[in-house]
Amino acid sequence: MASAKLMAKLHADQSAVAQLAEFHSRQGSSVVGKSASRKAPIARPVSQPQSTEPTQRLSRRDEKDLIQRHANEPPSLVLHLYPTYFKFEHEDGFFSYKSQFKILIDFLSSIKNKQLPADLMDVFDEASCRYYEGCLIVEIHDHRSPKKFHTNGQNGSQSDSETQVKRLAMQPTAESLWTDIHLLSEEWGFPWTEQVAVEVEAKILLATEEPLCLDPSFQVSRISNAMEQWNRVRRPKKKQKWNSLEREQKLAKKAEDVKAMTIMDTRAKREFPFEPSFGKISFVQDWRSKKHKQSEEPLGAVEVKKSKGRKVLVEPPAGLDGRKCVRTIRFERNEDHRKVYTVINIYAQGETFDGVFCWGTTPDTSLNGGNIE
Repeated sequence: MASAKLMAKLHADQSAVAQLAEFHSRQGSSVVGKSASRKAPIARPVSQPQSTEPTQRLSRRDEKDLIQRHANEPPSLVLHLYPTYFKFEHEDGFFSYKSQFKILIDFLSSIKNKQLPADLMDVFDEASCRYYEGCLIVEIHDHRSPKKFHTNGQNGSQSDSETQVKRLAMQPTAESLWTDIHLLSEEWGFPWTEQVAVEVEAKILLATEEPLCLDPSFQVSRISNAMEQWNRVRRPKKKQKWNSLEREQKLAKKAEDVKAMTIMDTRAKREFPFEPSFGKISFVQDWRSKKHKQSEEPLGAVEVKKSKGRKVLVEPPAGLDGRKCVRTIRFERNEDHRKVYTVINIYAQGETFDGVFCWGTTPDTSLNGGNIE
């Protein structure tokens, strides 16, 4: 395992632990060497200067290159696939694809995803599976295709010519690395110090992560985007050809869309063309003339008349709204060489009172003036 190889460097100066680490690196098992670790005294781990021997190899996670580098090496596992079951090399038992054991289904899924299953790390150790740069190389013999037998000329035996053999690499994941570290910690039997944990994490990151560029250049991304833009194959736009029926349907749909967009527009409902009118201008003129006439009309007020030596109040008739004028106040003032007459009328309607403030150049009117209600 990748983490086992890295952890072995921290214990290289201890003879017994170094022997265990070397055996674990060769066999890919951290459990088989328990007997050797019991015979040897357990010492505290001592870190050594970092070695760059396997780091460069472990950082290369390309499956094709990994399999090519170890093409002459024996595989870690040999799996035979049959139409209804599968089995392992040198094992008598076989397992159904529809097995109720979830661990078998997870194992097949892990092979399909080319990832090490975290739940089976201890099983791989007990089976002494060999690891290559932290990965398991699985050789698959597929017997599920139709068989065509041919007879050998010398001994007359039959052989299967349709068996497909291929190799794949099951690479470690973060979960499998964590499980592997737990197994090693249980095997050694002593807690890690903070310094050892930090060194282990540093070596695992260097072995599993891609090289980090500490001085990136923005120009590289710009050139890459430009090349992608100009080298991309573009499809020329083709004009859609319609027959007569499709053309009529297209025009009818377009007319329906226009009608829906102008459903609230009153101008779109006219059947005759648009003719400009000046109705708003005439409305303004009519409004001004009407307002001028209203300003010339005298405001009804309470008059005081003398009759037979005494004053008599003459009240104007009630208005259409039912209001009755109960008090009138008049006064005059000079403004810009002209006299301005001001009238204040107080109206009563039941128990409600309101008033009108009116001023103008003509008595009891708002001519050349205004009014406030």
